[in-house]
Amino acid sequence: MNSTVSTIRSELDNTLGSKSSDDHDSNCSTLLTDGQASAIEADPYLPLAVVAGAGCGKTFTLVRRVARLVKSTGCQPSSVRKLMY
Repeated sequence: MNSTVSTIRSELDNTLGSKSSDDHDSNCSTLLTDGQASAIEADPYLPLAVVAGAGCGKTFTLVRRVARLVKSTGCQPSSVRKLMY
């Protein structure tokens, strides 16, 4: 695992906080793949397309990307345009 993925996983742990151990999402960052980390970390000022099959975590990735954009750039969540289908 490269340092970029480790950094993003650490940020997610800090952002999401800890949940009950009974919750399957108790450590969401351990579910983060290298591709998801790359999408979350991509330049916030450029468009991004995430193309993947069903159940691969596209929504998970895009939600985390928006959270990162809001946190790092200070933009309003409503100003981020998302198209998911």
